[in-house]
Amino acid sequence: MRATATLLVVAGLASTAFGAATKFFTDDKCNDEIGKKVFNGLSSGDAIIPDDAKFIKTDAILDTWFAYQSNDGKSCKGDLLTRMKDGECTPVDKLGIGCTRLCSGGLGGGDCAAQTL
Repeated sequence: MRATATLLVVAGLASTAFGAATKFFTDDKCNDEIGKKVFNGLSSGDAIIPDDAKFIKTDAILDTWFAYQSNDGKSCKGDLLTRMKDGECTPVDKLGIGCTRLCSGGLGGGDCAAQTL
């Protein structure tokens, strides 16, 4: 019983520790959050930028977010624009960002970033 409880606590902490998010904002200080896309554990995926988002901020402990030009409503499409810097408030219009993709840092991040579905 104790071993199971300990395992669950450790697994919960690990998924939190490896969490990553793209957050969407309407202001240039990234204070007025209007939404976010979060991936926990070792998962990765795409985050569609909402039309009303003017700025975004990404964070990831071990993984990397990349910005793409457009999306098809659920996946990133178009040109790879840039690698996102964690914690930086980035204007969406300036770069023409339509989507961000989380790629695993140690598990082929370059291949993940290069893929356009």
